Amino acid sequence: MGLTGMDEQVLEALGKEHRITEMDIGSDAILKKKGMRFHVRRFSIEGVGNLCIMDMTAMLGLMKMQTIILSADEKDVPLMDLDIVKAMGKMTWIVELYDTEVSFRNDGLLERCGIIKEKDSDLEDHVTGKYWFDDLRYPCSYSKKTKGYSKRAEMSCRGYIDAYMDELKKAPVCDREKKREKIAYFAEGLYKSDGPAVSQMKRLFGEETAKRLVLGHMYNVRD
Repeated sequence: MGLTGMDEQVLEALGKEHRITEMDIGSDAILKKKGMRFHVRRFSIEGVGNLCIMDMTAMLGLMKMQTIILSADEKDVPLMDLDIVKAMGKMTWIVELYDTEVSFRNDGLLERCGIIKEKDSDLEDHVTGKYWFDDLRYPCSYSKKTKGYSKRAEMSCRGYIDAYMDELKKAPVCDREKKREKIAYFAEGLYKSDGPAVSQMKRLFGEETAKRLVLGHMYNVRD
């Protein structure tokens, strides 16, 4: 279980509707370097696509992060990327939805998530720089920071997960190759753009391992 148990929420919700198979990713499952430890789990979700759950600890446990990425290439839903970070007593809560749909517009999901975001408009935003993929990220995405644990922020993130899982049940099946092309555009751009997390992976573990992590385990666009 990660920082808040949201990984269990995702697995439980998916398991009610789909067969889940955890994949053997060999030595990539546990990666350690310079006081940092990554635990990577990858799952094949029948009828949906790829799920990656990555837990990171650093600074003797003073920093912890969990990343959950659901890269659906069989259902026409957005790419979902969730990050929960705890560092020096402060927490960051991020749920991002990216436009990787082929032809279906998930208006109900976007509206429901937008309501959650608006409800927490008084919470402090987690502000990042400008990135090339900003135009692909739906405006209803959630990005907040709190001084310590926040039950309110946690429940909002869980609300995003619930909304996404409800949408997944009714979203149409899509052309898998076309969907993978859209996911690949995002994932390959993320890898090439050297964002903070990707550049850290390259620096710690080298280009080839970082490429397997990002393009293979996290987004499933490389075999």
